[in-house]
Amino acid sequence: MGTVTPARFEPPLVPVTAVAEEFERQWLSLADKQLESVRKMAENWRTGLAALLGLVSIFSVVKAPTATADMDTWAIWTTGGLLFTSALLAVLGADQAMRAAYGVPQRMVRAKFFQIGGTQGINLAQAEDARSALRVARIMTYVALAALAGSVAMTWWGPGSDSDQVRATTSQGLVVCGTLVESADGVIQVDSKTAGPQRVKLTQVVKLEAVSTCDE
Repeated sequence: MGTVTPARFEPPLVPVTAVAEEFERQWLSLADKQLESVRKMAENWRTGLAALLGLVSIFSVVKAPTATADMDTWAIWTTGGLLFTSALLAVLGADQAMRAAYGVPQRMVRAKFFQIGGTQGINLAQAEDARSALRVARIMTYVALAALAGSVAMTWWGPGSDSDQVRATTSQGLVVCGTLVESADGVIQVDSKTAGPQRVKLTQVVKLEAVSTCDE
């Protein structure tokens, strides 16, 4: 029967204290970079939200008035509501992105400074606050884009007004506005609410246009 070699512990190649010190150094470095990383991302989202708000404003002022001119009333209100929602969410999202990018001034006392863990603790807490604000800004951005896309879709495929109101202007300067009842043999008949049925020869008409209402 051979000899039994007693068990023995081999010392680690790197002392435990050195490993712990290295992890601590990496942790402190990561904590310092967390806040800077989140705020850089927030600045990019803030820029994108500003561009989105500009796009909504341009569409509302330039495109929407002409695109909704021939739509049903409910479709016009829906398009306007979607545009308003998109603009509002873009503004609120930009505010959240700015909070994430630049933070909010807070009152700091000595006791809280020690309780939170010094400078690294403050940086981690601010990074978490910035991350939460950025998350809200991202959600608002996606919803704002969806609302803008919905308003654009309404202007493209929204139901048009089925009104048959027309306004005819004759060469003598007579203006007849009402419901187009008949158009045959070179004559149109327009029923006006105020003047009753009016028959006008097409040869005398210099301008004939469809209108949504005759109250203008």
